[in-house]
Parts: sequence; structure tokens; C-alpha cells
Amino acid sequence: MISAPILFALISVLSFVIIYKAVTLPLTFDEVVTWDRYTTNTSIPNVILAADGSSNNHILNSLSIKVCQFILGDKPWALRLPNVLSFFLFVISVIALAKRYFEQSLLLLCLPLICVFLNPYLIDFFSLARGYGMANAFMACSISCLLLFSSGRQMKWYCLTILFAMLAAYSNFTFLIFWAAINILLSGMLVNAGFVTIPVKRAFAITGLLAISFAALCYFPLKNMQQCIQSTFGDHTGFFYDTLLSETNRFNYGVPLPGLTDKILSMMVCIIGLLSGLNFVLKLRKDLRSALTDPFNLVFILLLLVWALNMLQIYCFNTSYLSGRTALIYYLMFVLVLVFFVRDIAAKNLLLAQIASGLLSLLLLWHFAVAINLNSVYEWSFDAYTYDVMNTIESYKQQHPETKKIELNLTSFLHPSFSFYVKTKNLPWFILANPQSSNIDTTSQTLFYYTIADHVAELKNYSVVKRFKPNGILLPIVNAGHDQVLLMHK
Repeated sequence: MISAPILFALISVLSFVIIYKAVTLPLTFDEVVTWDRYTTNTSIPNVILAADGSSNNHILNSLSIKVCQFILGDKPWALRLPNVLSFFLFVISVIALAKRYFEQSLLLLCLPLICVFLNPYLIDFFSLARGYGMANAFMACSISCLLLFSSGRQMKWYCLTILFAMLAAYSNFTFLIFWAAINILLSGMLVNAGFVTIPVKRAFAITGLLAISFAALCYFPLKNMQQCIQSTFGDHTGFFYDTLLSETNRFNYGVPLPGLTDKILSMMVCIIGLLSGLNFVLKLRKDLRSALTDPFNLVFILLLLVWALNMLQIYCFNTSYLSGRTALIYYLMFVLVLVFFVRDIAAKNLLLAQIASGLLSLLLLWHFAVAINLNSVYEWSFDAYTYDVMNTIESYKQQHPETKKIELNLTSFLHPSFSFYVKTKNLPWFILANPQSSNIDTTSQTLFYYTIADHVAELKNYSVVKRFKPNGILLPIVNAGHDQVLLMHK
């Protein structure tokens, strides 16, 4: 079948990108926080019970990398292995969904695969020791099982839907609203007349037991976090600006689609959402009994429930809107709404659906090809040069063996990546200065200083040793387009 080589090529390219980054890139800011706070000299009960919103709420991810650390040691690729493996779970679930619902034509079959997989920002997180990739993989499994339950009405799919939703939430507590939405949707499906073959009382008992057990498991970390579950990672402007605009910016990955700025793309997302809502209403008016069995209706209701619960969380608990990596919870569900909408169009006009699928697939393939970057990850691109800086310093040490100690000063947000390198390497001659703030240290007397190029003029006692070009967008503390430099004391 012609789709097999295409699928193999797509998964091979993505696997190469993910594995290459996991193996070659230095550990980034937040990964070091997870490693230092939850896997180094920390017991498993503390990982489970003492999580806090200021540093990590990716408990299953932390437990997984702790196991890998114990078996394989403190190697970046070992800490990232759980998320690398979760990518293949992600692939299996999406392929299974595509083959079940989109085999009308090759273009339709490729559409969900390309739309789901060719998000360079999402792909980054399968290369990192963070919980976002893992959570998305479990969410994909949960949605696949939900659709199987809607058509097969078997209790095993019902239980697996809830189980995978729990694993997604435990991988990243942002996904607790997805877990809650799944439980609400399943409850609605149970009381629907189309599910009379399901033992409703037993299903509700299983739902309640799992919900109570999971709530008990999450109680202490949630209590520690109080109301700061990812709330410090967004703003209070509005859903459009903080969530949609933020997510389209990350999706564009610094390379906007032709003619589609972040704002225009966000508006298009809104238009697709409105059209999908209209399609949902029309389908309900046509056949109300199929409301909770039709795949488009299910994914649309699920997306709507997650959004409603997110808004409830914001207005009841005064948390901020999800943005950036926390808003990734919406991506898979929105894509599934889009592709099932195209599938509904194909039922009435196959040619139109194929043309739309082909154009969208070509656009996404082009964007991924020009946007993907093997040298850094988008969210923490400033950490791309840790190895290069250390190699330069180690080379200097070899050329100047008389130098007994070498001290490096740097801007504070660059510190964690270097601290991991220093703690896991046997470099007794290397001293890493502990920065007091994000401000430049104009009184520094260390042999080397690593910062952004804008600070060179303030460090009058230093001269540039090596300049590093920026990789993508940096965090707000560093403006996009700024070089980073390694300097040496004059």
C-alpha cells in the first residue's frame, strides 16, 4: 500500500529529530530543575507527595526519569528516555485512529498524521525530560480509547479511557482538566440511550472508585501547590491573547507560515472553531441520538469541556490563562476537531476534502522542513551552547596547564545547564560562580564570563572569545535575535 512508505518516512524523520536532540543537546533550564529537585537524593515518596508548583508538577515524568537515572546514570539522554519512548506510544495511538476513520483516500489518511505530528514545538518535548510529551501521548491514547468505546461499547475501552486520562494528568497536572472532562463526557455517554448494553451501575462504580483513588493520590501535591498549578506561566489578558496567540507563536517556531502571522493564524483558529461549532449544531439537529457516538461530536464536546473547565479554573481560583507549553493541552484536541470536520466534508464532497487535505498537508510539510532546528529546542534555546562554552574552556585549560583553577561567571538564567554539567563531570579545576540575580555583574573578576552580547559594553574588563548566534526565540529575559558571547578577562 502506498501509504506505508509515506508513513515510514514521516515517522523515521521525526524519530531521528527527537532522538538526535535527546542525545546531543545539553540539559536545559527546567530539565535541570526537575533533575536537581526530584531525582537527586530524593526518595520516591517525596517525589510523589512533595511536588510543588514552583518547580515541577510532572510527577509521573519525575518518577520515570528517576528510574532511568538509577539504571543508566546522569546522562541527558537517559533522563529524556521516558519522553522519547512516549513518542512511539503517541505514534501508535494516532496511527490507529487515522486508520480507523480516514481510509477513504490516501490524502485523508495522511491528514491527521501530518497535522498531529508536524508541530515542531510539540515534537521538542519528546526530546526533553519534561512531562508535556508524555502527557500528550497518554491523552492521545485516552481519546483513541474513547472513540473505540463509543463504537464498540466495551468496558475495557471505557476503563482504558479513564486510565490513560489519569496517566496524562499525572504526567503533567495541567492535564487534570482533561481528566475531569473525560469523566464528565463518559458519564454523559453512560446515560445515553445508545449505551443500554453497558452495565451502567458498574461503570459508574468504576468511575467513582478511580476518581476517588486518583484524587487521593493527587491531594498532597495539589495541596502543596495550592492555586499555582501552572498559574505562574501565563497572563490574565484573555484566552485569545494568552492562549491562542501564544500557541500559534510556538507552532510557527520562529518561521511563520507564508502570509500567516501569529495573529492571523489565531483568527483562523477561531473561524475553524466557529465553523466546527456550526457543524456540531447541524449534526445534532439532524440526529440527536448519535450525539455521543459520532467521532466529530465527541472530540468537539471534549474540547469544549476542557475549555469550559479551564475557564472555570481561571475565574473561580484566579489562575492565569494557559500559555506556551501549558497550552499544548489544546493542540491535539483542536487538530482532531479539524480533521474530523474535513472527514464530514468528505462524506458530502470527497474531492473538496481531498483538495483541502492536500493543500494543508503540503503547507505543514513545508513549514516543518524550514522551521525545524536540530541545534536547540525552542523554549530553552539559550541553553544550546553549554557544551560549546565548556569545550572552549576545557581547551584553554589544556593549553594553559599552569592555570590551577578556572572560574566562570554568567547570567543567572544560564546557570542551571552549566550546574548540571559541573555536577556530573569530574572537573575539580572548574568553578562555577553563583549569580545573585539576572543583572550583569560589572564587578566580576572571573577568568571567563558568559552572557548575551548586549552586556559586552558593560563588562569593560572583558573581551569576546567566542560569539554564538541565537537559536529561535529566547525567554522574555532575553530578547529574540540577541547573540550570546563567551568573554575572557583582559
